[in-house]
Amino acid sequence: LPGMFRSESLYRRGTRETPFGIDTRASVRPISPLSSPSRLYAALDTHLVTETKPCGSDSGARRDAVPTSLAQVSEARKQNQLQLRRNDELQLAARNGQTARVRQLLQAQADKDATSLQDGRSALWWAAWEGWPRVVQELLNAGADYEALTHAGDNPLMAACLRGHFDVVRLLLEVGAKVNVQCGHAGTTPLMAVAYTGYADVARLLVKSSANLQLQNMYGNTALDLAKENKRTETVKELQRSSFSTSMLISFFCAVTGAAALKTLAQNAHV
Repeated sequence: LPGMFRSESLYRRGTRETPFGIDTRASVRPISPLSSPSRLYAALDTHLVTETKPCGSDSGARRDAVPTSLAQVSEARKQNQLQLRRNDELQLAARNGQTARVRQLLQAQADKDATSLQDGRSALWWAAWEGWPRVVQELLNAGADYEALTHAGDNPLMAACLRGHFDVVRLLLEVGAKVNVQCGHAGTTPLMAVAYTGYADVARLLVKSSANLQLQNMYGNTALDLAKENKRTETVKELQRSSFSTSMLISFFCAVTGAAALKTLAQNAHV
């Protein structure tokens, strides 16, 4: 996936703390140009060759120490590259809906929660976005994190809602995905995403799963506001029907409990 091997540097932060422990002058400056795993391992090789000092004065022991250390580094590098390749393949298989391949990679110890360095998307996020319920189920069975956020602040449930994948949304809700989570800087809920894109059947499913119709994003818009603004007629009808039903239920509950309370009060007061 794009960004999996994006170059990164190691940094050290120079700070000046206030009496409250708050860093007010954090500066970032590079301390090593280790821009890739291969360069990191090369640096380790050099370090072990030039700086490793085995205990004792025996020259034979000294000669044996460096090759052993280099072999360990080489093996670690090999295993690391193999793991990265498995993780990449898992995301690709999940994105393409290859259930059997996903299962095979999970059995081979691919990291079910590995994410892209570029965007923070996991295999489960891609399966939800593309709408592959069998792959989603496979990853959930393996214990994949269904609440993990991408760099943009959205999660697999949000991805499925944006694309209107009913079966995927249902699976995520069944395992306990938070229906009222507010994602991203705008505080968008899954119901708002569905209202914006206009998937009335998914909106109905979310409401039945206790989605809050009154929540607002940072701009003060509810899901119904977004559906109206984007002329999602069927979704507007569904949300209005749900909102009306909720209001009627609350009114009925208040009326019944209020009447019962008055009756109890009257009996106790002997009125």
